[in-house]
Amino acid sequence: MNKRKEKKVGTRYNLLRQAKRQTQKRKGEKCIAYAMVEMGANDLRSFQKDGFDTEYPCETHWLVKVLHRKNVYFDKKHAPFQTLIYPCTSEGTSDSEGPVHIMFHWREHPDEMLPFFERIVNDMKHDQYWDADY
Repeated sequence: MNKRKEKKVGTRYNLLRQAKRQTQKRKGEKCIAYAMVEMGANDLRSFQKDGFDTEYPCETHWLVKVLHRKNVYFDKKHAPFQTLIYPCTSEGTSDSEGPVHIMFHWREHPDEMLPFFERIVNDMKHDQYWDADY
């Protein structure tokens, strides 16, 4: 198959590359931490049962990232942290650029976000993410 057809057949957005680039930023949305975890059987079944199977047909992994939003609308001391969760393929690509879950947090320091991030990643590794409440 030639490259042009492969591009059309493949997924559009490389979310993993975007997360890696956001870790090096100094302005705007800076990615503090990110992780890609394989979906468990229960999470995948619940994900498809909730109606996401048509929008994300070949997604097998979760991509979790924590952003520090330094926008003009917020004072730098009170800028919110955001946890974004995307379904993606094993290469970190997806057909949609929009996340499935968005969580806002108001913390003083980025270090306070890391235990929450690790808790989400741990739930994903143990196949308990989709049924958990945060």
